[in-house]
Amino acid sequence: MAGCVGGENRADQSITVAGGDQGSGVHGAATAIEGVASEELADVTLTVQQTSGTQENQVLLSQGQADVGLTTAFDYELAQNEEGYYADNPLENNPSQGFDVILAHIYMLAREGTGIETYDDLIDQNVWAYQSGSSFRIVVESALEEIGLWDEISVTDMPPDDVAGGLEEGRIDAVAAAGASYQSLVGWSSEVDARVDMQLVDWDDDVADGIDAAIPGRHELVEPYGWENQNFDMSEVVSIPVHNHVYFTEAVSNDVAYDLTMLAHENAEQLLDSFPGLLDLSEADLLTGGILPEYPIHPGVADAYEELGVWDDDWTTA
Repeated sequence: MAGCVGGENRADQSITVAGGDQGSGVHGAATAIEGVASEELADVTLTVQQTSGTQENQVLLSQGQADVGLTTAFDYELAQNEEGYYADNPLENNPSQGFDVILAHIYMLAREGTGIETYDDLIDQNVWAYQSGSSFRIVVESALEEIGLWDEISVTDMPPDDVAGGLEEGRIDAVAAAGASYQSLVGWSSEVDARVDMQLVDWDDDVADGIDAAIPGRHELVEPYGWENQNFDMSEVVSIPVHNHVYFTEAVSNDVAYDLTMLAHENAEQLLDSFPGLLDLSEADLLTGGILPEYPIHPGVADAYEELGVWDDDWTTA
């Protein structure tokens, strides 16, 4: 059994959190929550377990080897519908929805001098779209498939830390870049910003419609925030919004799920100090951004949403 949650003795509760790969955004979010909880919740102990990523997080939750886990709303829905990876690896038990921690915005950038101006110009170009098997790769691949471009580009696989060098050396022509929670760039993007001149890839209605068809929730137009050394000629860009969300198994008591949800809201400043890529969860409505109405929410989280005034009567509890 992963933890000792749900018992009557709140003084002796230990929760295992499936937190993703070291250096990933979800792992950073998990460890930030772990640190603040250790200061604020005397009767609950969180232990973050390093995993290979969000797919493994869901498997561990299903198998009862973790009590709480972080994954994307997109991957969660794939698991619910036994699609993608989960078509051959269905989960026995699905966790309940909790609260958002990161909202990533993914959009296309091209290296200056490539002649890439629009999405159609990506055809036959070397494009870095995250590593194979990563949650972001799955999202980008799904969106570009809907747009009709995935089979038309040359996908370049390399670790994120090598992307800036790949651009400098001309091995990569365009990248799927990401901002985190209206706050900052995803780590490797900062290195690109410092070393390579980039330009935003323009879009049209077909691109926006393709994103809407592929991803839960609609496309989002955002300012390309976080870039300090670029001179973009567009003030906003169409993005793929990716909600990174905290999910709970039924082993987590209502009290603990409530406490963790309120902790994220009431200690938002501390969490941001620990990991700047988090959403500013002092805005209570941001907790619910990744909620998919057709799937249940943990009752303890629902109690917190009721108290915070963000509960939607169309939602259900587990």
